[in-house]
Order: sequence, then structure tokens, then C-alpha cells
Amino acid sequence: MAKIKVLSFILILVLVLSIENMGVVGDGCCTDYHRGPCEHGKDDGAPDGSCFKFCTTQQFCRDALCKNNNVCHCAC
Repeated sequence: MAKIKVLSFILILVLVLSIENMGVVGDGCCTDYHRGPCEHGKDDGAPDGSCFKFCTTQQFCRDALCKNNNVCHCAC
């Protein structure tokens, strides 16, 4: 019975910490950034694309997309 209580406590703790972390990670995501010219299919691709590098390293987002040849969209 004690093992179940410990396991339940650990699972709840992990859930709470991951929910709090989601807000911090997504602060700069789901946003368009006018960063100059970009090429769809090239600059939004991992790992060398300029939009991809900006969104994943500086904004801590999961992905990037070049829109309208001049806007980097950092995905949630």
C-alpha cells in the first residue's frame, strides 16, 4: 500500500511540474517574427534553417515555419 502512495505522489508531482513548465516554454511561441527574408522549405527546416534556429534556440519553441517569404512563425 505504501508503494502505491509513493508512486501516486510522484506522478502527481511530475504532472504539476510539467504544467508549470508549459507556460514558461511557450512564452515566445505561436507568434510571428519579422526577421527579414526567408525561404519556405529551407529556412524553416531543421537543423540549419534560420527561422528554425531562432525559434528553437531563442524562443524555446518546438518548430518554425517561414510565411510570406519574410515572417518566421514560431510554432507552439
